[in-house]
Amino acid sequence: MAKVADLHGPEANSGTEHPLDPLNFAEVQIAREIVSIECDLPATAKFAMIRLEEPDKSLVRSFQQGDPIERRAFIVILDRVAGTLHDGVVSLTHRKMVNWSARPGMQGPLLMEDLQVAERVIRADERWQQAVRRRGIEDLGKVRIDPWMVGNFGIPEEQGRRMVTSLSYYVENPNDTPYARPIEGVLAYVDLGAETVTRV
Repeated sequence: MAKVADLHGPEANSGTEHPLDPLNFAEVQIAREIVSIECDLPATAKFAMIRLEEPDKSLVRSFQQGDPIERRAFIVILDRVAGTLHDGVVSLTHRKMVNWSARPGMQGPLLMEDLQVAERVIRADERWQQAVRRRGIEDLGKVRIDPWMVGNFGIPEEQGRRMVTSLSYYVENPNDTPYARPIEGVLAYVDLGAETVTRV
């Protein structure tokens, strides 16, 4: 396995003119490589976030054009299969991890993969299909499914699960505004880890 010191490619702060400049493509790639190498991530781990770790306000205020800039990235890693969440900070300038923390009991942001899982399992659920048809909609392909994180309200059966609830909208024509016709009273709750609908 390569060492972090062996990473090559564009400089981390190439083209950076100010400490608050957003990460560029090269910096995102460097951050990803550093975390992948130092943290030995499993294949099921996903990068949920890679963004600029903003420096102290005092450094920003005192910055003069041409001053050296240490660039850092804040990383969030989600493993939906293992049910774990980690975050940390990477020094892009020095090519090393600054800190790395497990976040038990917390959930990361929704990923595109999560939205796809939720839609797939909801569409296959007979309870949801029947609820939509009872409202006079026979063409389920015209129903838009919109998953949202539900938060944690202490509901026992949801504890420790990565949950979303999904609203449904009827989109009769492709050019219709998708949120114009909500299907009232149809909510589907999905456990993303188990890829199952828990209730409708």
